[in-house]
Amino acid sequence: MNYIEKYKQERSKGKNEYESFGIVATYIAIKGNFKDLEKLFDLHIDDFTGEMEKCIDGDSNLTSYERDMKLSGHKESDFE
Repeated sequence: MNYIEKYKQERSKGKNEYESFGIVATYIAIKGNFKDLEKLFDLHIDDFTGEMEKCIDGDSNLTSYERDMKLSGHKESDFE
């Protein structure tokens, strides 16, 4: 199995980078080796970094408080 392609396939289905990593890491645990896991981890970190850059670029007009709230998954109304 090509684990990198499987990861990309899971991402294209709409799964986030963590879900995709978990699915493919499970396949590697059963049939792969440590080198396969290292390659997957490198791809996952690159993907994660790209996702964070999108969040940061999209949040450039927010205050630090608003950005922190968004990153933590909360809305301001949660604290009223």
